[in-house]
Amino acid sequence: RDQNEKQLPHLIEFFMNHSHRFPHLDLRFIEWMPFNANEWKSKTLVPADEMIQIIQSTGTHRLQSLQATDPNDTTRWFRIKDAPAQVGRIGFISSMTQHFCGGCNRVRLTSDGALKTCLFGNDAVSLRDLMRRGVSDIELAEAIHAALQLKHFKHNGHDDGALALAQHSDENRPMVRIGG
Repeated sequence: RDQNEKQLPHLIEFFMNHSHRFPHLDLRFIEWMPFNANEWKSKTLVPADEMIQIIQSTGTHRLQSLQATDPNDTTRWFRIKDAPAQVGRIGFISSMTQHFCGGCNRVRLTSDGALKTCLFGNDAVSLRDLMRRGVSDIELAEAIHAALQLKHFKHNGHDDGALALAQHSDENRPMVRIGG
């Protein structure tokens, strides 16, 4: 909040005006999430629904919601109403205000070989260490399966929402060390 959200309509205009150079390019916005040392505060979060309102507030562009085609998609997709066919979609990842954890099938493999099943968790399985120990492919697959079975329904098990995530953010790596 009070950083760059007023630039959203300008970014959409830029996106529209350059669609001939980058046809069908999608643009996604993500809510600011609490990670180690990023000084996240709930009062500075701009929810995805507010981003949509800001974009539409100029009256220049209306967003039309698109039907979800993938049950595991973490993005809510929109089209700019009356935009030329080559203009891509606009997406919003509302990880803080409308969590999608129950349908999320994402995992991340960090550069040091840790398999993370949730961005918000500090739990990870070191596939690197398992491989260095010489485990079989079957044992490696079993370790991955076991990690996936422990995946939490919501925000790495922090059921009390964004504030709890922020309070535990020092237990997690900074996003730049997770990869994305």
